[in-house]
Amino acid sequence: MSMIAAHPRFNANPPDQAYDAGWWRQTLNKIAAAFFPATMRTLTANGTVTVQDDGVLVDATSAAVTVTLLPASQCQFWKGTVKKIDSSSHHVTLTPTGTDTIDGASSYVLSAQWKAVTVQSNGTGYFVVATV
Repeated sequence: MSMIAAHPRFNANPPDQAYDAGWWRQTLNKIAAAFFPATMRTLTANGTVTVQDDGVLVDATSAAVTVTLLPASQCQFWKGTVKKIDSSSHHVTLTPTGTDTIDGASSYVLSAQWKAVTVQSNGTGYFVVATV
């Protein structure tokens, strides 16, 4: 029995079939969560997202805030969410680095409280994969 299957956190019982994509996906997600925990932080001023950030809450009460994304080439397949949490009229602007774009645009703006966007890098740019 492998160490992962024997570990109580994973509670893994390998499938009878040689390949069960669902079981493997769940097991790999559990392993990733154990070694790479999700992180969320809050920005109140301009800042840069890191590859460790799964979520960034932005409080733009005092002034507009620009959230800069890393070069897409440095974080291929990274996915993260940025959310505006204040009720002010100040905007939160996501800006890619250099010539990178977000869905072909040079920036993405969140203008209302509780609005959020999830973007993902493909290595050459960012794409919006979800909005709230």
